[in-house]
Amino acid sequence: MNSIIAWCNENQGFFSAVLCTLTILTSLLTVLFTWKVGKMPYKKKLAVMIGYWGSDETGHNLRISIANVGRIPIYIKNVEVKSNKNDLLGVMATGDLDKNFLIITPNEIIANEIRVENKRNVFNKYGIDLNGHIKIVITDLEGEKYIFTKGWPVG
Repeated sequence: MNSIIAWCNENQGFFSAVLCTLTILTSLLTVLFTWKVGKMPYKKKLAVMIGYWGSDETGHNLRISIANVGRIPIYIKNVEVKSNKNDLLGVMATGDLDKNFLIITPNEIIANEIRVENKRNVFNKYGIDLNGHIKIVITDLEGEKYIFTKGWPVG
């Protein structure tokens, strides 16, 4: 023990380097956590619930419910229903008389019915389980795309 104390007394630069390194690491961790916590209130996140209403000669009827489960309002420019081959099957109306977008505030749910085409017979082929075969693509005003391929009722 005495030899360790004597070595430390003779090598003060070593301890200075260790303390400097620990200070820098602590500062970096503080900056990282501050950035993560500061970013949390501005998180955007959507959830989609999809219902199938049946079909007739002209197409299939879907009910799409979009929930804002994030912390800030989201301005939706476009909602498309596409096949897994990127064929456009239908577009949900997102505009009204005043603006060309939907505003979904936090914890709000907007539901709308939509009629879609049966291109490439995707509904006939995969009608039992449409998960992974049809996707909902939501685009906000900033150009960010939210793609949902799961959530279809099975059976």
